[in-house]
Amino acid sequence: MGRSIPGLAFIGHLANIWRFYILPAQEKSIVFYSEGPAYWVHLQPVIQSLIEDHDVTVCFLSSHPDDPGLGTGDPRIRPFCIGEGALRTSLFKTLKAAVVVMTMPDLEQLRIKRSVHPVHYVHVFHSIVSTHMVYRKGAFDHFDSLFCVGPHHKAEIRRMEELFHLPAKNLVEHGYGRLDSILHHAGQDGILPPQAGPRRILYAPSWGGFDAPEPLQTYGEALTAALLEAGFQVTVRPHPMSQLKSRPFLDSFEAKFSPHPKFAYEEDVGMENSLHRSHLMISDWSGAAFDFAYGLERPVLFLDIPRKINNPGYEELDLTPLEVTAREEIGRVVSPEPIDDVVSAAAQLIAQTDLYAAAIRRSRSRDVYNIGESGKRGAAHVLELYRKAAATAQES
Repeated sequence: MGRSIPGLAFIGHLANIWRFYILPAQEKSIVFYSEGPAYWVHLQPVIQSLIEDHDVTVCFLSSHPDDPGLGTGDPRIRPFCIGEGALRTSLFKTLKAAVVVMTMPDLEQLRIKRSVHPVHYVHVFHSIVSTHMVYRKGAFDHFDSLFCVGPHHKAEIRRMEELFHLPAKNLVEHGYGRLDSILHHAGQDGILPPQAGPRRILYAPSWGGFDAPEPLQTYGEALTAALLEAGFQVTVRPHPMSQLKSRPFLDSFEAKFSPHPKFAYEEDVGMENSLHRSHLMISDWSGAAFDFAYGLERPVLFLDIPRKINNPGYEELDLTPLEVTAREEIGRVVSPEPIDDVVSAAAQLIAQTDLYAAAIRRSRSRDVYNIGESGKRGAAHVLELYRKAAATAQES
């Protein structure tokens, strides 16, 4: 949809917020909020089921002009690009809706606060990983419903409620829309890894966090150079937060490797072709590793770097995060140094792909609810919440 200069963008955001405000209450009862393009893939299955299976109209608010949810063209998805900053903060504080669905954590803790009006807030997880190590403490405390990916989410949230004397939330056995999409497209012509030619590797590092070093900046250049020299086709896909916080480095990184014929650089994490066409993913603590392994039944090579910890007190729960316990099931963990050992391990793991498939299927079946059906389950629950809110409004 293109970017605008700051002054015009502000005016456009203000106009969109006004358009949203003046909608009749009935037409903005169900609201979805997205931070940007990377999150559409997680919200889209629920939205699609609402509009197609239930003929419901929804409002879609996004902070980014290039969000796919703003450009569907479907009249049942009303799009509003609202930007960030004070305008967004003010809108959310005064929002009137029955249900708000969002992938952003930290409701009430950071810039986005709960509305002064009665609103039911639903969180859709945008990763399979656990809730208590890579997220800040309290990241989910102020939501009313959580669409849990698997049993680990339910166990962690209930444990946090018990430990910190929190009100019980509505925990929905939802699943994971991103995985459903990958499974749906797996095996289609043109997106399978080629049998001949170079072996393809997708390198998808995590984001280090505000106070931690970026894995891509620490290891990415040496690793990419070594893999290319060994003859691999390499696609590097930086984390969305890296794209926001490390632009100068990423521009330099892309410029350095783009002349190589076997190098590709990809910032659209919603795209699936690079997943389907890769023989192997290399990652560290990124949730993308589970998307790849569970979706394609191919192993992941994990770089053994320090854990991504945004909640130093996560061990109080006495529950080992999924991203720790499952790594050896769905792949292999190796030290990032020496780099030559990583390259050798990558070649070995590709050759052993078939040996991992059964273990990956077992792990997927154990860790994810409603495989292939998450969108329908989520839509049914959102609709139920909306109907309850409507009934309560009529009674009052």
